[in-house]
Amino acid sequence: GPTFTIAVSKEGCVYQWGGLPWSRAGGGVGGSLGVLVPEQVSRVTQLPGNVVDVTAGLSHVLALTDNGQVWAWGCNDAGQL
Repeated sequence: GPTFTIAVSKEGCVYQWGGLPWSRAGGGVGGSLGVLVPEQVSRVTQLPGNVVDVTAGLSHVLALTDNGQVWAWGCNDAGQL
């Protein structure tokens, strides 16, 4: 995203940092001032399968799991997720 970064480790842990005002629902980190150091997205551990890739849009995140499922979180003000 333009104001935040998302990454996945070799172990399948997802981290995000930067300006994340919308992300509390999706990951448990955020706030209007942003996060200066990577913080683990805790809810990813509840997904069926291990995350193997992530990508970010303007205000959302997509995560691909090893079983081929795609999961999304972030701003959904227009029903886009």
